[in-house]
Amino acid sequence: MKQDVIVKNYWRDKDRFADLFNAALFHGESVISAEHLTEGPTEMIGKTDSTTEGFLSKYRDMMMSYSYEGIALAILGLENQDQIHYAMPLRALIYDCMNYQEQYHSLQKKHRQKRDLSKKEFLSGISKEERLTPVITLVVYYGEESWDGARTLHDMLEIPSGWKPFVNDYPMHLIEVRNQNLIFHHRDNQNLFALFQILYEHSQLSSERKQAAIEYTRKHPVDPEVLSVIASSSQFPDVAKQQLNTKGEHTMCQVFDEIFNEGKKEGHTAGLVAGKEEGSITQMIRIYLKFGTPTQTILEEMEKELHLSHKQALLLYDKYRPKVSI
Repeated sequence: MKQDVIVKNYWRDKDRFADLFNAALFHGESVISAEHLTEGPTEMIGKTDSTTEGFLSKYRDMMMSYSYEGIALAILGLENQDQIHYAMPLRALIYDCMNYQEQYHSLQKKHRQKRDLSKKEFLSGISKEERLTPVITLVVYYGEESWDGARTLHDMLEIPSGWKPFVNDYPMHLIEVRNQNLIFHHRDNQNLFALFQILYEHSQLSSERKQAAIEYTRKHPVDPEVLSVIASSSQFPDVAKQQLNTKGEHTMCQVFDEIFNEGKKEGHTAGLVAGKEEGSITQMIRIYLKFGTPTQTILEEMEKELHLSHKQALLLYDKYRPKVSI
């Protein structure tokens, strides 16, 4: 399954979607409820000129209408970015404007059919009292690098000195999964963001991040869809994606093993060949002990990752365990 489809399917769950917007917009307060959300069409068609061929078509990743007692209160758009898009504020602006245009044209069409506008209202095509539904677009960035692109329309413009107050800005609502401290109430969203932040923690070695992710999944019930979103990221090796696509049950630990397996094996092998046996093994033991891993599990991991017999692993563990400080 393609990465964008996996992520879209994850956010298609209305409880997750509502929780995301509540966290991003209202500091975790339950303002938007899932029961009042309705998934809408993702295609937007905007008229560019007066000809019959003057139309522009765009597709959003996800669109939900938030209504209460039949009244539309807001239109919520979600855009998923696996990589940095340096024109994203403009792209979000275009999406929102096209949605406003659709609403406007819909009202115009209604009044043309009813012929109920006054002379003053005829020019605009809508009545004086009519209002459009607000559109809010949220951009979720799943990449490992910090977002170094524009965050507002002003960031994309070369504005002459003294002109900035007169140039309308359009800020983008951006969430970076790698460093957000959002208040989530839905367990899946909590796990998704927590695991991304663990895996993207640059202050730790890949082996430490992998073990931290494994320990997290041991202590928290993680939905398979959460893991699918993580493994579908372009930041991680294809082997993890193949693991998820394989039929049969796979534990969370197995998938994180796959994500970091090649790099970790290469690191340990290189260290041993270079005569760094002690540093490699003590580091491995320290990581596992840090997370309270049982001795038997540590021995099994040493056997697997260092290609040792049980006796060899036990001898090395007994040799280097006293040198490990936690």
